[in-house]
Amino acid sequence: MDKGQEIEFHLHYMFQEDGIHQMDAKIHNECEKQFLLALDALKTYTGNFHVDVKAPNEGGVIDEFVLIFDPSIGGFVKIILTAFSTYYFTKRVNKRASILKGVEIIEKIKEKKLTEEEALAVVADDKKIRKIVSNFYKTAEKNAQIVSIETSSNEKGQKDTIIKRIDRKDFQTHMVETENTEDSQTIEGTTISVFSPILQKGHGKTWSGIYSGKTISFKIEDKDFLEQVYNNEVKFGAATTIKCNLQIKKKQIWTIDDPIVKEDFEYIVKDVLTWADDVHFQSETKRYKKIKADKQQMSFDF
Repeated sequence: MDKGQEIEFHLHYMFQEDGIHQMDAKIHNECEKQFLLALDALKTYTGNFHVDVKAPNEGGVIDEFVLIFDPSIGGFVKIILTAFSTYYFTKRVNKRASILKGVEIIEKIKEKKLTEEEALAVVADDKKIRKIVSNFYKTAEKNAQIVSIETSSNEKGQKDTIIKRIDRKDFQTHMVETENTEDSQTIEGTTISVFSPILQKGHGKTWSGIYSGKTISFKIEDKDFLEQVYNNEVKFGAATTIKCNLQIKKKQIWTIDDPIVKEDFEYIVKDVLTWADDVHFQSETKRYKKIKADKQQMSFDF
């Protein structure tokens, strides 16, 4: 029975002293675990493939893996593995690729039509792979004898060709404790139903309300509106709402020791335009009145 197309992938730990062919078993096993996890993460892009391990050869410590996959995706697997090796076993450069935009890149992954440049950008942008690679180098660094790690690969029956090599001094470029990303957008003229306002200065900054059908905590940066609240000029009842310009900050946070990417949202009311309750209907705030007056004056000036 045809096993499928095969690529051998060699992982070579190179030491300070010649003639050493052994290393700490726990460090080796943890590095191997992280490397296999990284290969597993690649299946998001390539589809499923099988990994065997071969008996190691002499010369430092060499792990030999055999990747067995459907020949119909052979060309795409080679592109992904080349990108994977380039990212994994060279100095990390903190440069986010601008080509990862929109639906187009997702369609290319589905159709298995990525260029080498696109594949490298996809692998380098994968949070799961970054975390696994970081764990790998944090573990490898514990062995003081390792001076570099080298990879080579070949299709079955072909001569080994060195692909990439990373020196010990560059391990740290891949070691990340925490990585955060943040996106921000401002929605103008939206509405929040307020059920827990802060009515006195110095009693906290976080209000509670309902926005877009869900309960949120939010801060108000409109000092004029806050003064009206503190002066008891704004009344709050069961149906109090504010119309405002709302900034939403979305943060994605992950740590090396936690496999889950956490999302955190911060809501900030930049300007309160109007407020309403059971008695008052769409009362304009002082700031909004000033904004309208300034706009009106500008129109007169022209």
